[in-house]
Amino acid sequence: TEEPHVYWLIYNLPHTTTSISQNDTTTGARGSNTVNRRYQYAPPCSQGPGKKWYILTVYALSAEPTLDLSAPVTRDTLLRAIKDKTLGTAVLNVSYERTGNNSPRR
Repeated sequence: TEEPHVYWLIYNLPHTTTSISQNDTTTGARGSNTVNRRYQYAPPCSQGPGKKWYILTVYALSAEPTLDLSAPVTRDTLLRAIKDKTLGTAVLNVSYERTGNNSPRR
């Protein structure tokens, strides 16, 4: 099974959050993406033809997760930390397909 690409990992969002503005770095806490292992958004850079799917998942929790912040906060460590605190989830599937001829000219 291929590991999922994580482009953005945010946790501890205030319950009053209804949106996150572009370039917002203060709402919630950031975990490590899998693109460059940084604690920030990494834009997808899918190559090749065909539709690409991206999944956005939001978890409603009964309490903040307890995390060891001396180690990187990854998708897997966060999912383990919220396993017994998850009240519900919402998923949004988004697709993107390149249009036109994107191959290099020779």
